Amino acid sequence: MRRDRRERSHDEPPPAPPGLTPPVPCTNGPDPTAGVLQFSAATYEMLEDRFAGRRGILVTRTQGSKGPVSATFTTTGGGTAAPGVHYTPKLITVNFADGDTATRTVALDILVNANIEADRTVNLTLSEPGGCATLGAQASAVLTILDDERPPSPLPPSGLDASFGKATATAFGGDRSA
Repeated sequence: MRRDRRERSHDEPPPAPPGLTPPVPCTNGPDPTAGVLQFSAATYEMLEDRFAGRRGILVTRTQGSKGPVSATFTTTGGGTAAPGVHYTPKLITVNFADGDTATRTVALDILVNANIEADRTVNLTLSEPGGCATLGAQASAVLTILDDERPPSPLPPSGLDASFGKATATAFGGDRSA
């Protein structure tokens, strides 16, 4: 059976989505009117819970919108989360069309596990700006995956609830006329 899709190397940029003109190589250096690409925040938090799945990291284009531009989004090493255990690694190109400044959401798969463990971190990087755009100061960010399994609350030494069996002063009946 013949495959119509050819495998591409990691050095070759991915094709632009249908209807989007790919960024052209920048021959005269960055163009300030092309814009600045960066994460919307330095840190993100996502809960590892039963609703875990695709969660978003935001990438913005500011200070210009001339021409199609792009940047490479990567989950990088150095965090405490293990790829394939706590999240699915991601390497994609984020594209913006000419005149487009709408924020992009990069979906990240957070994986559920039943282990009680500390919160974990994932380093995120934007690199390789295309189409004469530049990377902003926020070209890296850290995602914290908040563990949803918590140890049970400790019981008092007796094993009973500390308030069990304590008497309370509550009046019953009696003459209320005075």
